[in-house]
Amino acid sequence: PKVTLYDYEGLDHGFATEFGKRRSEEAAQLADKRTSEFFTQHLA
Repeated sequence: PKVTLYDYEGLDHGFATEFGKRRSEEAAQLADKRTSEFFTQHLA
């Protein structure tokens, strides 16, 4: 199967959490955008 993996350099698990010190706003927004685009392409 075709799989696309993204590495958010310098970030650890939980970088998109709503609360806490690990949050990276820029990376979280990019991950959300990529997820939305994937859903649109494959599930719409």
